[in-house]
Amino acid sequence: MPSTGANWTREQLQLAIKAVHDEIEVQAAASRYNIFRITLRNHLGAGTDVKRLSRTPTLIEAQEKDLCLRIIRLADVGMPIANGVLKRSGWYSYCERPGDETESIYCQ
Repeated sequence: MPSTGANWTREQLQLAIKAVHDEIEVQAAASRYNIFRITLRNHLGAGTDVKRLSRTPTLIEAQEKDLCLRIIRLADVGMPIANGVLKRSGWYSYCERPGDETESIYCQ
């Protein structure tokens, strides 16, 4: 059965990235440090050595809290929101601006 998840450490990834920068091919470095080749390529392209086993969140934490509070508040007053309505509303464009730390126009 194939393994799931990352079976390598951050140190192994750092060594593999250093090896590639020292003119070793990506495939050879990935094989030497037991990292999938595509994983090593992704980290080289992103310029990061952070080990992450899931996708990057779409919303920052403050945006997520704000959205949850609004959905709960609307449900409390008898207006629950379905996913389709949420996508068609202004919240969809709000969610497409990750990292925007300014107060949203929808938060007023």
